[in-house]
Amino acid sequence: MEASPERVYGEPLPNGSWTGLMGMLQRREANVTGTLLSVTWLRTQVVDFSEYLDIDEFTALHSRPALTSDVTGLVRPFTYQTWLFLLLSLISAFAVTLIVVQRHQGLVAPREEQQRRHGKADWRINLKESWLWTWCGLLGQSVPQQPEGQLVRVVVGQWMLFSFILAIVYRCVLKAMLILPRVHLPFDNLEQLVQTGIHVAVGEGTSIHVEIMLAANTSSVGQLRDVVVPVPAKHTKLYNLKVMEGHLAGMRTRTVANFIVNDDFAKVGVCRAYIMSRGFFGPNILSIAFPKGSQLKQQFDSM
Repeated sequence: MEASPERVYGEPLPNGSWTGLMGMLQRREANVTGTLLSVTWLRTQVVDFSEYLDIDEFTALHSRPALTSDVTGLVRPFTYQTWLFLLLSLISAFAVTLIVVQRHQGLVAPREEQQRRHGKADWRINLKESWLWTWCGLLGQSVPQQPEGQLVRVVVGQWMLFSFILAIVYRCVLKAMLILPRVHLPFDNLEQLVQTGIHVAVGEGTSIHVEIMLAANTSSVGQLRDVVVPVPAKHTKLYNLKVMEGHLAGMRTRTVANFIVNDDFAKVGVCRAYIMSRGFFGPNILSIAFPKGSQLKQQFDSM
């Protein structure tokens, strides 16, 4: 067994040579790799791969967000369209109530009512009472002045019934949201990861590192080039810890990502990271690599 001097899987150089394990196979300094490599088009140009031994996909992991207070929680039970409809309903109910009250006062004006107003303008008092009946009815609060007249009571009663049903729905939805709180994930797919601008740690010389560096700038993978952090093999554990602490995200195959999360849970007793539900670059074929034209490949494939 012999390790590569750079301790990396290898990446291509401008002169066509490779570093790491790929370079050792290219120069025939090794007969076979002691680890599985991802099969990519660039690698197949310089080495031969065995029949696939495993299939995986790439994914990203990041620290789990904690539950925090949300000042907008009181408006979340309804959508913005529902709140807009409620506002329009409030204005409409107020306008209808005011019109009905004005009509009622024009038809019936008892002596006691005239004395109570003390010369004040009728429309101002009607405006105040109509607004109180509408607004307080929506909030379920009492009103000092009761509506007079059958038609006025019918309109106010219908609005109170609508407000009562609306309040029940609001409380039920709000209670359900409190029982089952949602956690906002920073990202759950590659496109969202690009938009966050979070730095991403990848193994130096790995296939995903090479793909990021060679991808087109317009692609989601190519846009990670500005935030990618190549991690040498000797610093892998240190950067895994930084991922758990939320300093940056990590990009691994799903099998390796699961191992990192499980290993950290076994050490600290708390799950501190989550893995993207949607992977990318899948299926990622993993195989043993041989020098180009090696006879060992046929012997290995027949086993």
